[in-house]
Amino acid sequence: MRCSKLAALAAATLLLGCAAAAADSDYSCPSSCDPKLGCMCASSKAPGGYSNGDTPQFIVLTNDDAITVISQPIILNITERHKNKNGCKMPATWFVSVDYTDPNLVKQVFARGHEIATHTVSHVASPNATQIVGARDWLVNTAGIPKDKIGGFRAPFLIFDSQQRQVLQKNGARLGNSRASGLTPPSLSSTPPRPSPSAGERLWPYTMDYGVPQDCAISTGQCDESERHPGLWEFPMWNVQDKTGMTVASMDPMGDPYELYKQQFDERYDGNRAPLGIFIHAAWLIADPTRADGLNKFLEYATSKGNVFLVTVSQVLDWMKNPVPASQYNPTCPSESELLAMLPQGTTLCVMPNEGCSYGTFDSSECKCKCQNEDINAAGYCRDPKTGRCTVSKDYDFTNKKYICPQTASPTASSPGAAPGPAATGAGAMPSTTGTQPLTVELDVTGTTPSDFQSKLAQPFCSQLLRLTGDSEATCKVVHVVATAGRRLLQDKTHVMAGIETKNADATVAALGTDTVYTLLAPAGITVAPGTVKAYLGAPVVPSTDGSSSDASSTGSSTSSSDSSSGGGSNTGVIVGAVVGAVVGLGTLGGGIWWWRKRKAAKAADDSVAARTNSFNPAFDRQAGVTATVSTQKSPTKKQHMQEAAEMLEAGRSPLRDSMILRQSEQ
Repeated sequence: MRCSKLAALAAATLLLGCAAAAADSDYSCPSSCDPKLGCMCASSKAPGGYSNGDTPQFIVLTNDDAITVISQPIILNITERHKNKNGCKMPATWFVSVDYTDPNLVKQVFARGHEIATHTVSHVASPNATQIVGARDWLVNTAGIPKDKIGGFRAPFLIFDSQQRQVLQKNGARLGNSRASGLTPPSLSSTPPRPSPSAGERLWPYTMDYGVPQDCAISTGQCDESERHPGLWEFPMWNVQDKTGMTVASMDPMGDPYELYKQQFDERYDGNRAPLGIFIHAAWLIADPTRADGLNKFLEYATSKGNVFLVTVSQVLDWMKNPVPASQYNPTCPSESELLAMLPQGTTLCVMPNEGCSYGTFDSSECKCKCQNEDINAAGYCRDPKTGRCTVSKDYDFTNKKYICPQTASPTASSPGAAPGPAATGAGAMPSTTGTQPLTVELDVTGTTPSDFQSKLAQPFCSQLLRLTGDSEATCKVVHVVATAGRRLLQDKTHVMAGIETKNADATVAALGTDTVYTLLAPAGITVAPGTVKAYLGAPVVPSTDGSSSDASSTGSSTSSSDSSSGGGSNTGVIVGAVVGAVVGLGTLGGGIWWWRKRKAAKAADDSVAARTNSFNPAFDRQAGVTATVSTQKSPTKKQHMQEAAEMLEAGRSPLRDSMILRQSEQ
């Protein structure tokens, strides 16, 4: 039985691309595939054969990219608010990319009961074994996460292929988790494939012992039902649809999170209870703080229902291997002390205050906020002992002539709930950054021209970037916008350079080093070309027209004037501009040659007249040192001739007659 292919456009950003799936008639899975042995056939039917009402409804929250002082509290602000009915707090599955990740923050996330998974080392498309396995090794060796607790893998940009699955298979087929296997990039998603005849009967997770029963022909990657990866699980990443049935995304959906996820939940809850995945980036919440409110509202609604469980990806797969009725299911949540015992000795549990450090940065190694100028004699801030945030201004001691923290503030107080750590004033404590720092952001955007970007998108562009800093006093300015031609039609891009001043410069650069910015700018209608984002400390240096560079602070805003009449959407404008420029250039060149030849001829004539005139000029008697003086008389003008003739007539004489008399006398 051949199933039709159902395409689903993931319309949030270029990161998501297209995702589609459908069951294939060539896929077959024998009854010998035993879930207890780690084999699970693809099916829309829940394992265990329980009735709808006695099948657990799982909700899984995942977050992608680096764990930083900016992204960590954004997700924890969600998970810390919600609990299962047995008291276990909501966990999340974090797909961690190594670059820019703080290993201490990874430990703290793990110690709070969350699942750690991999997202490559450098967040590159089509990663090789070094990127995939290297991320696992870094989490084990640097962050100290137990190897058997690393729960899976997700491909950057959701671009996957069979080579990645082979790497996972070769490295134990589980990438460090003998229970959950290694999750393939879960972008093999659809709405829904043939095994799911309705939206309420979506495909459950499955293993690839007998191939991939999804059609990836028009997806973001490649797969084939002939592949064989025993024990390797796929957790389908279902697209989110609105009430009209339109797909809005598989990650970071556009729209009201409460309404969107409530619809997805209701369809599952009244259907086959396939797991509901909330697949997001922290930047999605940063870009629009109301999304967190909508997500919290949805989770409150969902957990008010019976047999609903907030779990990790691995917990879903564990239940599928040994399914029990929802009435008997009780998700476990190890205590903080038990989880800390699994980490390297000396690891402490602390997190940055929920609302950030304010006037300071979070030091994960000391588990506290480091306030501006706290270690030097200068104006700055101190920690509030109740909140741990840098919100108390320093006082000035006129007697001792130095800045001090008020008695109400404790310079050595740790963040609330933090385990005792090194003393703040102990040896080796690093002073915090003084004041703000400049940083530069460069990237290419599509679908706009330099002039349109400056007039319509520059302000929302900066507004969204400033959300990422976590600094209410940060500033942003677009300093350079220029058109960049692509290699093919419809590939022209606009290169944008912006300067930011913030006291959280290091953390902001780290966050921009991930794919955070793609999702962050999408709500502003800005589509970022993948792989073009650069963020680094230092003020922008704007290239000038002569090829040199100048500091943006003196150069100011610079805008390209190379917009095409078609809006810069393709190379057509460039081609037309080139033709017009060539015609104008040839005309200018021809005119220049004509002018030059005319000027040369005129100069030659002038030289000839000068030569003739010079031959009549008096010479200097250099030997005598005397200059001869020559008197010259000009020839009479026509007016003088007319005047002379008039005088002769008035005197009764005729010029003709006089001339005749003159000739006769001469004869």
